[in-house]
Amino acid sequence: MTNLEAIIDSNTLAAAIKDGSSKFKIIDCTFSVGAKQDWKIFRETEWGRFDMLIKKDSKHKQEYITDHLPGAILFDLDCAMFPGQYERFSFYPVEIFEEYVRRLGINKNDHLVLYSRGPLGGNMFASRVFKLFEMYGHTKLSLLNGGYAKWKADGFATQSGEIRNKERGNWVGVDFFKLAVTFEELEKKNNDGKSMIDSPDKITFLDARPESQFKAQYIKGFHNLPVDQLVNSDGTIKSHRDVEALIEAKKIDKNKPIITSCITGTQASFLSFVIEHVVNEDSRLYNGSLMEMQARDPSRIIT
Repeated sequence: MTNLEAIIDSNTLAAAIKDGSSKFKIIDCTFSVGAKQDWKIFRETEWGRFDMLIKKDSKHKQEYITDHLPGAILFDLDCAMFPGQYERFSFYPVEIFEEYVRRLGINKNDHLVLYSRGPLGGNMFASRVFKLFEMYGHTKLSLLNGGYAKWKADGFATQSGEIRNKERGNWVGVDFFKLAVTFEELEKKNNDGKSMIDSPDKITFLDARPESQFKAQYIKGFHNLPVDQLVNSDGTIKSHRDVEALIEAKKIDKNKPIITSCITGTQASFLSFVIEHVVNEDSRLYNGSLMEMQARDPSRIIT
């Protein structure tokens, strides 16, 4: 039986597929970000209505249907998350997210191998889904390093057509949302009248966006660790040594609690993933990120 680590390469996955003894499912996390829908209308007409949401067409669904890894199931972030009042991607209650995952035929003991196309070597949306499953207590997870493009470059087979499991899964989620930090938690005053977000001496706040975007606009007290500098030219994630060197060059203190942010929580998810599975440090995700802060406390934004 093949033991799958948090980060695996194409050869490891190909061997696991050939071996056939490991109980895992391959999940295509490809996503094309569209404009944020009106949150009130979505809440009234589409929230949690997976019969409707799953049938929606999209660029990422067509990319998946055209070509994907053998046996891969499409995981659609526009189904798994929803547009909130302040967030582009909000978390469903456990029982709602659980219903979506079960409809994909995923079981509670399945090991999920996640990959995607697009930004950051195809690792960005896969890491978003990786973190999402962690929020609901699922830990049997692997990310395919370099994603779809690296799999293809390494000469492994793909297939076309949509794959749907005929049987519902029995997947069970739990509330593990403590991996994320909320706006309310960031701004809550302690007994000394000081909030978490006003304590950069105690917490390392990291913004994952490219350096040019960060310099143009950022939350006061945040430091920049650009995720586009965390991938190699072939799309794979940089080594522990290389990431540590970048952290040192940026003079980032990783010995304090770490909170990651970006614009909508997606690049921040990749940064959290790298911190946890390459650097081997804990982190928390500010899912609302800059989009929420702009709406709720714009005085903290530096331009």
